[in-house]
Amino acid sequence: MNKRLIRLCTGIGLLAVLASGCQSTHTLEGQRKNWERNPQQPVTFAVAGRIPFLTTSTDFMKGAELAVEEINAAGGVAGRTLELEPHDDEGSVMKGTIIAQELAKNVNLSAVIGHTSTHVTIPVSTIYEEAGMVMISPIVSNSRLTQRGYANIFQNIPGDDDIGREMALSAHENGLERIVIYYADNEYGRGLANAFETAADDLNIQVVDRATRFHEDTHFRRALQKWQAMEYEAVFVADSMLTGKEFLFRLQEAGEFPAILADAGMDVDFIQTFGAYGEGAVLASLVNMEMGGERMNQFLEAFQQTHGEEPDEWAVQGYETIHILAEAVNRAQSPAPADVAEALRVITWEGLTGNIHFDSTGRVAGKHIYQKRVVNGRFVYELLDSE
Repeated sequence: MNKRLIRLCTGIGLLAVLASGCQSTHTLEGQRKNWERNPQQPVTFAVAGRIPFLTTSTDFMKGAELAVEEINAAGGVAGRTLELEPHDDEGSVMKGTIIAQELAKNVNLSAVIGHTSTHVTIPVSTIYEEAGMVMISPIVSNSRLTQRGYANIFQNIPGDDDIGREMALSAHENGLERIVIYYADNEYGRGLANAFETAADDLNIQVVDRATRFHEDTHFRRALQKWQAMEYEAVFVADSMLTGKEFLFRLQEAGEFPAILADAGMDVDFIQTFGAYGEGAVLASLVNMEMGGERMNQFLEAFQQTHGEEPDEWAVQGYETIHILAEAVNRAQSPAPADVAEALRVITWEGLTGNIHFDSTGRVAGKHIYQKRVVNGRFVYELLDSE
């Protein structure tokens, strides 16, 4: 085959590929338009993340599914049935990326709720943004998520800077002056630890030390001796219960009883896990289950009737996130992601915890941060107010 023929064949092949790509793009756009215009097609929200965390460790999915049941019983969303579609990324960046790429080109999808791990959520949010797919995060609090000028990314949880500041304020109000920060060595833990330390410095609280996971008991013992020498009074745990409990168990075994402050990530069966050792501990909370109000009381009653138990705060996060997205679809009268994103930026929704809306960056406003203290084996709530 001569060079001219080779060039001709190559050119024809390239044109074929480009034509195929254009046809594929037009086909996807056509399929999406057909879905948007067909009222018989359901509105679908994907839920992506560590599904066992959402279904077993917490009540997130129970709250989300309760919201779906209520919405469908009331006639659906924009006249359509609402459905949830779970996707387990196993906390893996690789698997999360694959899932995000699949969901980003799903022509029958309005929004993605996820992911559950900061190290997954931050990078995959770029995939959703570039594809024009709405992503809303009700669990990942890393402030970087909404600091990049993205139009389709929303955060339905206060940021680390807010949580860190409020927990430092709690320490200050309780007269604590020397604190050890224990943090998860990942984006979540480092971000929250940094926020707490910055706020602590502003309040003249001394951060005695920062520590992450101890692989050897001798390392822990050496660090503990240092803390004791510096007369530490408290620990702030910026970690999830899955890994953070090991640190508190080590302190307990060493006969140490510092004041305990912790992020909401530790709020997974905290009282059951630590028993008397957790007495007096103060945890950040996104919800005051005792705040009352008609909507909160209705939610608590419905959850109790359905599941025979009281919900945790993650159930409220799941419930409110579904309702906020459904409200956006209703306002837009369209399930198209672009229309949902536009509606999310202007709506104010009366939730269980207050009037919720999003600022120009996609960050939630209207959600308070509470502290809940373990008193006589139960949580007692207080609103932290730094204003």
